[in-house]
Amino acid sequence: MQRQYLKTSENVYTYIPLYRLNDPDVNNKALQIITPPSHFIHYTIHFINKSYDMVFNAIKNEEESLGWSGSIKGMLFPLFIGILVKFSKESTVIKNLVGNGDLYNLLSEIGCEATKKQDAMWYEWCVKEAEARADAIVRGQHRRSYYKAANLIAAVYEMRLLRNEDNPKGIVADYQAKFPRHTAFKSELQTAVNAVKIRGVTL
Repeated sequence: MQRQYLKTSENVYTYIPLYRLNDPDVNNKALQIITPPSHFIHYTIHFINKSYDMVFNAIKNEEESLGWSGSIKGMLFPLFIGILVKFSKESTVIKNLVGNGDLYNLLSEIGCEATKKQDAMWYEWCVKEAEARADAIVRGQHRRSYYKAANLIAAVYEMRLLRNEDNPKGIVADYQAKFPRHTAFKSELQTAVNAVKIRGVTL
């Protein structure tokens, strides 16, 4: 069984079956030997175990808006925008940002919820970070990453739609107006927005 615990240091896929055993002893032993702090897998597994504040505190002060793909913040951002919609099964864009379908489905099943204070803090942070990265990509004319910027803005739109907010598509209109001459980005944004499919909602 020890070898099975050790597999948790490899990736999240090998941890999820252990978590699903619903055995506190097995889970505690697995948690003791997961990859060291500062590693994405370490924080993801602690997120599964609802140590949300610990995970958020590890990334909240990172200031980089570019180069997210290989950063802890970039990898964990989808989990925090996901929890703001309780990992809704109706999500498409946010689910795709998480990237791991098994992980998303598990988080949806176990009932991840934020307190009012956490919700307000994470909401503000997610919107700010999404907009900062989108702005950095488009203003810097990183054309190969336009789709990444578009997906972040579409994710905020989808989040607001799932939370039943007024004018959820306002952020899309804002970005279309903010970058009127960036045709390639606007095309990517439209594609990302079209991927949002919420039952009973006409886009």
